[in-house]
Amino acid sequence: MPNQLEAFKIAERVRIPLRRLVPLILISTVLGTLASFWAYLHLMYHVGALTVHGYLIGDRRGDLRRATPTVVEQSGTS
Repeated sequence: MPNQLEAFKIAERVRIPLRRLVPLILISTVLGTLASFWAYLHLMYHVGALTVHGYLIGDRRGDLRRATPTVVEQSGTS
């Protein structure tokens, strides 16, 4: 939300009409939401939802170095 407010403030200073800016922000918000949802689902199917615990899903005790070998082993790269 702060990013959109900053965009409105910048548009006001540069004198861009808000009628042009509002649809662009709405379209980019919808596209960004869909893209992040697709990326999350793709990662869950590709890597496996059970193997990313602590890497993406809420384990604050999880360490990235501990979770990374699991992701690398599942993807088949060395």
